[in-house]
Amino acid sequence: MTAPSLLNRVEQFLFHEANLIDDRNFDAWLNLFTEDALYWVPSNDANIDPSLHVSIVHDTKEELNDRIWRLGSGAAYAQEPASKTIHQLANIQVDAAEQNNEIIVRCHLVIYEYRHNHHLLSMDTVMQYPARCEYRLKPSAESFQIVLRKINLIAANGVLGNMGFII
Repeated sequence: MTAPSLLNRVEQFLFHEANLIDDRNFDAWLNLFTEDALYWVPSNDANIDPSLHVSIVHDTKEELNDRIWRLGSGAAYAQEPASKTIHQLANIQVDAAEQNNEIIVRCHLVIYEYRHNHHLLSMDTVMQYPARCEYRLKPSAESFQIVLRKINLIAANGVLGNMGFII
């Protein structure tokens, strides 16, 4: 069983991360990641080898930096106008066993995305993307850093549409 203080610290960290994404404060969000971090959204089975199969996202921190640059540059045409999102977290569980001084965290996530389709009058959309997530967090001086952020969308092998926003 996880100590309540550790669970509370992890929850607060994940809520902070979600708020950074929803506020589009991507530079601060990127600073939450370690230099060797991996951001992974599988496109099918959660445990399939990403070196042998396509992923929706399989980014290193450097590739995440490029993705964030595109979102802010005006070159991400699929995000003009930008999506508005809400990341809602639930069922946050901390694995009691640490590996490599990292804490394993699992949770459920629902992302709500609002798209204003200015070219299709009165056709605005709100999409929902439920997922199971896995994090590997490295404790730092006052908080944590993300080593792995893996989002297993439950409809990953279905029709997802434009997902140009940060999941």
